[in-house]
Amino acid sequence: MRSGGKQDSEGNICGPFEWTQDEERITLQGREGWMAVRLPDDEKVVEELGVENGQGLWRLYFDQNDDGADLPEGAEVLEVTIKRTVAES
Repeated sequence: MRSGGKQDSEGNICGPFEWTQDEERITLQGREGWMAVRLPDDEKVVEELGVENGQGLWRLYFDQNDDGADLPEGAEVLEVTIKRTVAES
């Protein structure tokens, strides 16, 4: 995930982030609609970034309307959950 200032957040969903009832996973707007997405043109981006070991590039999307997030044809999609891990202080 990437963070930024107010200008960076315009047009994006900014919250609220919460936990599931069992406090083990992260939700956004009360839902777990997370997807790992590989877009058709990402091979070019992988080359530009110099990603090695065949790991490729996966992007984190949130399917706000449960309609596939209006992704382009040819996108690879995996539904994922985001596990909450408490940091030690």
